[in-house]
Amino acid sequence: MCSLRKSFLLTVTQALLVFVAAISLTGCFEEDCTSSSQFYCDGNVAKNCSAERRAYHKTDCGAVDLQCAVGVTEAFCALSSEPDERCVKPASGWCLEDGTQISCKEGFATSPFSSPCEICIEVEGESLCPATGVKDPRCPDEPGYNSACSGNTSLWCRHGYLMGSQECSEDRECAQGDCVLKSSP
Repeated sequence: MCSLRKSFLLTVTQALLVFVAAISLTGCFEEDCTSSSQFYCDGNVAKNCSAERRAYHKTDCGAVDLQCAVGVTEAFCALSSEPDERCVKPASGWCLEDGTQISCKEGFATSPFSSPCEICIEVEGESLCPATGVKDPRCPDEPGYNSACSGNTSLWCRHGYLMGSQECSEDRECAQGDCVLKSSP
């Protein structure tokens, strides 16, 4: 009877150890979170709660030579951990002399691209990296992002400048700026 009890206790202990090891591998002993409104900087690491996973998504800003900044809705990587006075509008931005596009996010200056744009222009307080430095007559001359069609090519435009394009494949046609499946005859 005694050896049966020892065997049972040993089995339970082993099962408990396996359970504890499995929980540690899933990160349950790490910092839990329950709301997407939980975000902060841990040194130079941006931590944002993924409520579905009950865990923080971490981004090491130092790995890309940026600083962690705490915005209104999330923590993210920016050029400085302090707000930039030039970022008064949500979509504001500017171009550096080397063509680097600087954008603004929640009052902080960010650099969305790792290399300078071939063409960087400023339009109505925003920085753009268009395909050419002149407005494209095929693009709507309106603020914000717009799409249009030119034949069977989808165009992505901003403030009348062509930002990019995509030729639709043979089984698709351009409709309202998107490549969609062709209608059946």
